[in-house]
Amino acid sequence: MSTKEELNAWLDRVMYTVDGQYITLSTRSLDELAEIAGRKDVEDPLAPVVDKLLEHKSVLGEAYDLITGDRANDYGTPLESFTRIAGLWGPVLGIPISPYEVALCLLQLKVSRLVGGHKRDSAVDIAGYIGCFDLMKIEEGGW
Repeated sequence: MSTKEELNAWLDRVMYTVDGQYITLSTRSLDELAEIAGRKDVEDPLAPVVDKLLEHKSVLGEAYDLITGDRANDYGTPLESFTRIAGLWGPVLGIPISPYEVALCLLQLKVSRLVGGHKRDSAVDIAGYIGCFDLMKIEEGGW
């Protein structure tokens, strides 16, 4: 998915945050935002924000790409992969483990890392594990 397509998809959202500032972009079209970003001669307070949005991939977008892209091709669906992990963890822990518990344990690992030091990759992984949990539920017939 291109950056322009991602922005188009996210424009339906009401609020955005960039550098800790909340701004409303839903009243502007993608073409208007792109025009603002390209027009350096016009002083628009949103221009720097739009530039960042055009250059920056969201945590959710990055997580989505990871769980539906190469990792899915390399390791199988989240249900296949987390079921395999559960089969390995169960004997070590001496209790049966579900693929959902694997997702939750990995999620807690990343939460601990995020609390200990605010790194973007931990936030991406948290979003990814929640996405994997959702994909497993969908694969098994939904919520």
